[in-house]
Amino acid sequence: MKSAKKLYLIGLDSVPLWLLEELKGTKGCGAIADFLSEGKVVEMESTLPPITGPAWPSIYTGLAPPDHGVPDFFAIKRDYSPDVVFYDPYKYPPFWEALAESGLKCLVVTPATDTDMPKSKNIDMITGFPLESKPSGSGVERMMRKHGFSGEPDVEHEIKEGRLGIAAAAKILEGTVRKRVDLSIEMMESQGYDFVFVCFTETDRLQHFVLGMGDYRKRLVPIYREAFRLVDYVRRRAKAEQGAVMLASDHGAQPIRSKFLLNQFLMQEGYITLGKEAAAAQKGLASKPKAERFARVHLLDYDMRGTKAFGAVSYDPVATIWINDGRFSKGAVARKERVKLKLEIIRALKGVKSREGDPVFVDVFDADPYYHGTRKFIAPDIFAQAKRGYTVDIFNLSPSSLFMPPEAPKSGDHIRHGIFGVYPRDVGIACEDFSVLNVAPTILQYFGKRPPGKTLRNSRYRAR
Repeated sequence: MKSAKKLYLIGLDSVPLWLLEELKGTKGCGAIADFLSEGKVVEMESTLPPITGPAWPSIYTGLAPPDHGVPDFFAIKRDYSPDVVFYDPYKYPPFWEALAESGLKCLVVTPATDTDMPKSKNIDMITGFPLESKPSGSGVERMMRKHGFSGEPDVEHEIKEGRLGIAAAAKILEGTVRKRVDLSIEMMESQGYDFVFVCFTETDRLQHFVLGMGDYRKRLVPIYREAFRLVDYVRRRAKAEQGAVMLASDHGAQPIRSKFLLNQFLMQEGYITLGKEAAAAQKGLASKPKAERFARVHLLDYDMRGTKAFGAVSYDPVATIWINDGRFSKGAVARKERVKLKLEIIRALKGVKSREGDPVFVDVFDADPYYHGTRKFIAPDIFAQAKRGYTVDIFNLSPSSLFMPPEAPKSGDHIRHGIFGVYPRDVGIACEDFSVLNVAPTILQYFGKRPPGKTLRNSRYRAR
């Protein structure tokens, strides 16, 4: 069945509205300016925490993290060790499976976090980050070979190991974006797709390293220019077909000036007890120069029988904090003490001052309403959102400071709002007060399909 309607969705990982507004006047970025002037772009609220792992599955399914089962890239296990979590598209199908089941022909190129083959034969697909890209069939494989596209390389690891500089990494990422754009355009011109989704995660990879640099625009413009070359192509295509274009970003991004050492604070407040070796190592830091008084530790370095609460998993501007209760193998907090302790920690975090003298955290609140008793993973108990320019560190301790400069991979970090855009602006898609949970239902409704019956849960929760 062919559809009279056509829809093109472009995914841009970690793209905030402020950066598009800033780049639109830059040479070579006219396509950004055109979309902003002829379309409509609004801020879109992400998941908590605002990170790729849970946010893209929420975009694909309309489900919140406690429902699709992906809280982060990792979940914490009963023994305090991290467990890698992957989105399961067979258990929680992405919306394009519903489109394909109704007879629509779909092209899906590198959807972030979807690493499995599609179920429907109506979907041509190249699987996405973070695993190696795979084609859904021989025709797609030939197209990948023709354009020399094999997925996104792991430049982050190469940069961290000192084997690759920022300029060289940016050039590599520009190349993978260009190849994906050329491949996608050729596939669209040779096939009659009803729905197309192309996702770029290179924006996020590079922004983590460059947003804190004075010349970040120089590094980012080539990648944005290539990605918006595809946006401009589908915009012109949609205009001729009387179709529509959507932009979606899973979360936003910001430059980072400083990191707050969350577990150092919790230790100073008496909520964390270090193991003997880690305690001795921290004492030894006092004799070092101030710039070197930081020690990297992990949860296994703590004495969990004397630890009441800890930050773990996400090192993001939205911190995730667990109460060490009976869900864990060495839980030190009784069930009846949990609520009181949680409120005590929330009050303590609200009182923390930044280097500028104002609160470090603009929002600290109970995480229970967000996770609504999920049994899919051990959920955090508290969210703490840092102010702009700050991110949260869960690994480093220091006897002399609660703050440290960001390392290169944290020059840029996330914010809670990405973007959602539509073209043309009068296409009839309401996008005010939008969240990642609204994308899948909106696309299904565009094609006249009924969204899944499960109630969507809004992500706006505050401390009481």
